[in-house]
Amino acid sequence: MSNEKDRAFEIKDSGKREDYPSGMRRDTREGKTRYALVPLPLTERVAEHYTKGAKKYDAYNWTKANSWDEWFRFVESAERHFKDWYKGKRDEDHLSACVFNMYAAEYVREKILTGKAPSIMPFQHDLENEEWNMADAEKGQLNNFKKTMEHLLKGNHIKDASDGL
Repeated sequence: MSNEKDRAFEIKDSGKREDYPSGMRRDTREGKTRYALVPLPLTERVAEHYTKGAKKYDAYNWTKANSWDEWFRFVESAERHFKDWYKGKRDEDHLSACVFNMYAAEYVREKILTGKAPSIMPFQHDLENEEWNMADAEKGQLNNFKKTMEHLLKGNHIKDASDGL
């Protein structure tokens, strides 16, 4: 049963309309996120990864993470799975594992930055400049991960893996 707060929202309106032959009229799709563009097979693979993880660890186990150490563990795992996917390894679904770990890392990051995590952190984060102050080895790993993701986003992942990143 909904409460008063649930009924208090407003329906957003762009002021533009789309008319259909049936007579139906809707707000336009303009400027709205198009989830249908996400490839369903990849979405299913990621969902399968979450399902297998729920069986192995317990459903929503990953949401318990609330520290920078746990965040960094997700980042390391995402980087490792990305590199294995990039190299063409097929011993497990490295792409869905990378996506899972990136989602989890962002979840934990938001959880921490919004104040829902303990205030004692293994390293400090400069919220204004989005810069990390951590050990050099950890910085190197994070920088390598960032370079790897930039490489992917530029479309360079199509090149032969032996060319390196």
